[in-house]
Amino acid sequence: MITTGFYYIAACVAIPAIICWLEAKTSWKVWKWLPAFVFVYLVNMICCTVHLWDLEATYPAYAAVKNNLLYAMIPLMLIRCDVRKLAKLGPKLILTFLCSVLTVCVGVVVSYAIFHGALGNNSAHAAAALVGSWLGGSDNMVAVQAVLNVPEGDMGACIIIDNIYYSVWIAFLLWSAAMAAKFNKFTKADTSYLDNKIDMNAEELMAKAEPANFTGLMFLLGFGLACSALTQWIGSLMSGFLTLEGGTWTVILGTLIGVFAGMSPISRIGGKEELSNMLVYIVVSLLASRAGFNELFDAPIWLVFGAVALALHAVLFILLAKIFHFDLFSCATASMACIGGTGSAPIVAASFNSMLIPVGILMGIFGGLLGNFLALICDGIMIMF
Repeated sequence: MITTGFYYIAACVAIPAIICWLEAKTSWKVWKWLPAFVFVYLVNMICCTVHLWDLEATYPAYAAVKNNLLYAMIPLMLIRCDVRKLAKLGPKLILTFLCSVLTVCVGVVVSYAIFHGALGNNSAHAAAALVGSWLGGSDNMVAVQAVLNVPEGDMGACIIIDNIYYSVWIAFLLWSAAMAAKFNKFTKADTSYLDNKIDMNAEELMAKAEPANFTGLMFLLGFGLACSALTQWIGSLMSGFLTLEGGTWTVILGTLIGVFAGMSPISRIGGKEELSNMLVYIVVSLLASRAGFNELFDAPIWLVFGAVALALHAVLFILLAKIFHFDLFSCATASMACIGGTGSAPIVAASFNSMLIPVGILMGIFGGLLGNFLALICDGIMIMF
């Protein structure tokens, strides 16, 4: 069992390195249905389940590396994208996101109406905390817990649900990218508004990008890490301002820096795609390394409640996608923006096309803004059962 922080980080980097090498060097048909993203997630979850590393002993290394790299990844991703053109995609993507928010709320409330008798007294507050987490991330869950004084026992069950289904859902959505054509055909989605912008953005970036070189990569690495440190420091100072947590402010600030850098000469530096992709895979590997399959049996009735809530969200969202002709990219990114928040939505967006990463970031921010408010509304509804 790995108990040393460096060995643990080395393993989490080596796993995606080997998988990406295999995907590039082999012609296995499995890559068509299970992309490298999914394999990285599954392999890390298996390693966690069999206790290849000690979660408690390696947590300090995880905590020191994961968020720092995540907040460096965001501005580096945004440098690759022309947000001015992506802004023209707004109305339909906003409608998709609002439908995702609505179906998450309905899914949790309906599932609670079914299982509230078995979940125990005052469990509505815990379910509301889950809504908060599923509409923007763990920061919202903590805020809702503080407001509603949710008991630690119920919160423990919700945290387990949140971690398990987050892990399952992001893996599923990453896998779903391979099914985009079939889904879009089913919903009769017109993706030309996305395809045209992707092609235009990619061509413009390629036309002005310099070849990757040591100097450029060194600058970009320093730029990303400096952004991570600066935005986390300012975010901690702004925590609580406009009711937003420090992590949300960190993402907002990192997004703004990336947006402006993408419209500056920095966007012409070569190697930003390679470096940001490396960070994406390392962050995905670290996230999956804390999600073991053995947690599935710790809170059975809460697990059933969470499974039904997530299933209702998926079914209702698919029905709305059929009615409004949503494409799979928009649906998957909007869903992950709710269930996972700002750190996960851009990863799902990247699995479809890296040029649309800003959409995932912006959706995640919107989820964080709405999460607390809607969680309290759902709590008011659920306590009536």
